[in-house]
Amino acid sequence: MRWNSILLMLFTTILLCACSYSKQMDSHENTVTIGDKNGYLILEAKPIDDVAASEDKFKAFFELLDSDSDDATIIADGYGSSNFRDKIKITRISDKNGYVEYAFSNDKVKKFSITNKNEMLGQNAEYIQFKDMNSDGNDEILVSYYTRNTTIYEVSEFYVYSVEGDEFIQIMSYNYHADSEDNIAKLLNDSDYKRMPIADVSLSENGLLLAIDDGKKVDGVYYPKGYSILINSK
Repeated sequence: MRWNSILLMLFTTILLCACSYSKQMDSHENTVTIGDKNGYLILEAKPIDDVAASEDKFKAFFELLDSDSDDATIIADGYGSSNFRDKIKITRISDKNGYVEYAFSNDKVKKFSITNKNEMLGQNAEYIQFKDMNSDGNDEILVSYYTRNTTIYEVSEFYVYSVEGDEFIQIMSYNYHADSEDNIAKLLNDSDYKRMPIADVSLSENGLLLAIDDGKKVDGVYYPKGYSILINSK
């Protein structure tokens, strides 16, 4: 009986270790971890016929450029219905070298700011969006930078912020460079969408939406087909 008990305990220990190892392996499949807790997965991917961002999406941005104002609050999509309405003001500051800083302030106190890492000389566009994508009652904030290639816009980088207490934390980021250490870039590089350009990005109530460009030019005409990808934590 004693030996039976010892063997049973040994077998149970081995089984628990195997299950623990299996869970660790599963938790790292197609996921990128920020810090020690924030993991993201590609939850859904489906083919679409047109991944291109529309010019209407950037209408408010171009109107801001034509004005003398640095108040970018008016260009933020979803700000009017956001829980941060009248609490956050956005200021846009650009320089001659193609770098743009967006500063987010509350009562003239800067809460956070972001500046693009890639030069954006020539044709470009920028987009800011407020949207609650995890149903916690607080909107996430997306800041994205686009460049214009010969056919459609391409996302060169983007950043997503979430509020924790009184602080805004960067929870997602992307840079188009192949060696990017940004978490969403790493996630895509470990997927079937490695090195595919991102044509558009937005927040939804279910997570981050990316439009991945896999289009082709036929007889001189570009057909912007690709994939719509939803990214969020489990």
